Amino acid sequence: MTKLQVKHGIANGTIPSAISDTGATSTAGTLHDPFDTTTVPSTKVFLLPTGGTAHATHLAKLLLNVCAPANQVDLVPHLTHTLLSGSKFADAGYTAVYDKDEVNFYDSDKIHIDATSILQGYRCPCTGLWRVLT
Repeated sequence: MTKLQVKHGIANGTIPSAISDTGATSTAGTLHDPFDTTTVPSTKVFLLPTGGTAHATHLAKLLLNVCAPANQVDLVPHLTHTLLSGSKFADAGYTAVYDKDEVNFYDSDKIHIDATSILQGYRCPCTGLWRVLT
């Protein structure tokens, strides 16, 4: 399948996808996306940017060949799109690189970046999210 076919399939919903979210502390999954679901209850409560909350009901695993905790999913009823947690991928030893067209995930031990960063931030020990200096 070509990149164009994949992009078209993601856009029209025929290929399941998740939104890569650096602001998600855990992966929040929809009930209709394909996961290896379990009957194990989840106690995760997601804090929404609007100040509201969304409660997960049970746990699942991504159908991707990635290490824990990146493969863990908390299923959230009424969620429109699955949010893939950048925090969990970092915890599992992956690095995501974003550009104007795509995002790619790499094993952190196998990449090396020589360029100097133009912005810098740090991971907050309380929230697990990254704060960028402004």
